[in-house]
Amino acid sequence: MVRPITPEEDRADVATQTPFLSDCLIQNLAHDAPKRPPFGYNCHREIDGGLRLVVWNPEMWATFPELVTEEEMIEGFPWKLKLRCTKRASNEVWLGAFVECRPDTKKEFEFCAEVEVALLSWQDGLLDKTSMGHYIVDNHSSEFGWSYFVNVKDLNDEDLGYSKNGYSVFELRVTYLQSKST
Repeated sequence: MVRPITPEEDRADVATQTPFLSDCLIQNLAHDAPKRPPFGYNCHREIDGGLRLVVWNPEMWATFPELVTEEEMIEGFPWKLKLRCTKRASNEVWLGAFVECRPDTKKEFEFCAEVEVALLSWQDGLLDKTSMGHYIVDNHSSEFGWSYFVNVKDLNDEDLGYSKNGYSVFELRVTYLQSKST
């Protein structure tokens, strides 16, 4: 089982720092922007076998119902993390977490990966919300994930620890289990 990475420095001051603006930013903003943009995210390739996604102002999901990262190479394959709003019959808004791996190759291939998506708690690493599953990737793969990963109301409730000063931190971790190519 892949364990969440929870060193204190990984979550200590992210909420108080000015966001690092990169090409992963949803909006095209100048690096000297005077204040935090209304909604956005940054990709950080600072964890082995995965990526970290810092989202600010997650209460804006109604305005931006889907967030898709650019492709990030993890162990030699291109991966995307997608966060998408969904609604249940009760009209509560949920955030779904999905992953996609689509290597550009003309060769037939197939591999199995253990995929974990985590929403980190600012209060305690034991409270991290995680979902894990096995994803078979081949030339015809589509996305894989969880439609009801976290309730947006819970995500925005700072007392639950999944948001702090308008920031939430998601991680995608991938472990390759077996591969087969022909």
